[in-house]
Amino acid sequence: MEKHSSTYIEDNKFYFQFLQLCFYIALNSSAEQIK
Repeated sequence: MEKHSSTYIEDNKFYFQFLQLCFYIALNSSAEQIK
């Protein structure tokens, strides 16, 4: 169980990094559209 929970945290970290990347790309896209 302990190992499973640490794996869950690692997966979550990766998921949040992915969300951050998507958010960053979305911001860049909208910024270029405004220009």
